Amino acid sequence: MRKARSNAILTGLPDGYGRGRIIGDYRRIALYGVDQLIEWKVQDKLSLGITMNEENMRTREELSDQIRALNELKHLVKDMDLIFLNQLLMQKKLFNILISVTLLVSRIKMELLCLSVVLIVSSIFT
Repeated sequence: MRKARSNAILTGLPDGYGRGRIIGDYRRIALYGVDQLIEWKVQDKLSLGITMNEENMRTREELSDQIRALNELKHLVKDMDLIFLNQLLMQKKLFNILISVTLLVSRIKMELLCLSVVLIVSSIFT
């Protein structure tokens, strides 16, 4: 790959491709959703028929791997959703505690202000 790029046979590829890396393209997941992609992969697998030649076997194996990976991604996202939801609940609890403390401090300040006004007024009339 590197020789082909340096001889200008292939141009415009990102460095990751030039170094032989596998780069995931997740645009289809965002566009169609994991469930729809799994359904399409299952339909592709069923459309291969029952003839077992080398190409069909390889394609079936690749489709099975893709379906398995999409299911793993789906479960990973569910786990991440639970973690994110727990973080949001903790933030909400902390926010509620902060609001309660702020209201309590405001109330104490108001009571102190009222007490000081009462003391000032009582010192004037005594």
